Amino acid sequence: MRATRILIGTFAFTAVLVLVSSSSGRLPGGTIEAHTFLNRAHQAIVVWQISTGIAVARPGSTDVLTVGGNTLTFSTQHKVFERIRYLNETRPWHVIEQRFLVTRPEAVRALQSARVVRVAAAAPAPSDVPAPPVTFTDVQDFGANPSALAHSVPFPVVGAEGSLLGHRLVDAYLMTVSNTFRQTNSGPVATLVYSLDPSRFGAENDDEIVINIADASSGWGNADAQLIANKAPNDDGTVPTVIAPGIVKVNPYQLVMHLGTVYISVSTTAAPLDSVWKALALSLHKL
Repeated sequence: MRATRILIGTFAFTAVLVLVSSSSGRLPGGTIEAHTFLNRAHQAIVVWQISTGIAVARPGSTDVLTVGGNTLTFSTQHKVFERIRYLNETRPWHVIEQRFLVTRPEAVRALQSARVVRVAAAAPAPSDVPAPPVTFTDVQDFGANPSALAHSVPFPVVGAEGSLLGHRLVDAYLMTVSNTFRQTNSGPVATLVYSLDPSRFGAENDDEIVINIADASSGWGNADAQLIANKAPNDDGTVPTVIAPGIVKVNPYQLVMHLGTVYISVSTTAAPLDSVWKALALSLHKL
C-alpha cells in the first residue's frame, strides 16, 4: 500500500544496562527494556517485546512500528495512530525490512541478545494504550495481480498492466480507511503501486506511482470530487490546474480524475510536467 511515512523525532536513551525481562517490556521508574543491535547497513536499531508482538524503532525516535501476526501498528509519542491488517503475516515484516533493513529472524535473535538498554518512557508503551487508533486501515493484498483485485470490487479498476511510465507494477490491494476522530470511512479503495526499482519497493526513497480508485458515491470518491472542485490555492501556494476535461492536477505530486462511476487519484514521488501527467492519465484503462 501507499506506505505511511514515519517521521523521526527525539527519544532519550540512558546508559546501557542488563535488565530483567518483563512480559510487556515495561519496567519500574518509567522505563522499558529494549535490545539494540546493528542492521546489515551498520545502522543502530532498537527492538523490544510487547504483549502483542515485536516493536522496532531507531535510536533517537519516538516513532515505533509493531508487528503482531498479520497486523502492523504505527505509534508515535507513545500513542497508536494507525493499524494495518494484512492478509498474511509476511507483509508486515516486508515493511519492517524496507524501513529498517531488519528481517524477522534478525529481530528475534536481537531479543535474545545480552545487549539491553533502558529507554525512557514517560507515557505508556504502545501495547498499554487502550484507546483505538485514530486511523484504522484494513488491507487485503493481491500482490502484483490487478485482475484479482478487479474481481474483488463492484466498480471498475483503472490502471496499466505491467508498467506505467517506466515504473513496474509491484502491488495491488484493497483498503478501507476509517478515522474515529473525524467519523469518516473511505469505503473500499482499489490501489495499484508502480515502482521505478521494484527491489526498493516500500523504501523511504523509492520512486513510486500510486493509483487509488474509488466509487464516486464512497467517502474516498467524495473527497476526490472536492479536490476536483477546489479552485483555491494549496498551502504551498500552487493552484489546482485543469490539464484536460475531468483531469485536475491538484498539486505537483497529485492528479485526480473522474471517469464514469469512479474517481481516480494518482500520486507520485516526483513532480511530472503537465504533458507527462496528461500522458499518464490518458494511458490508464479498465483492467
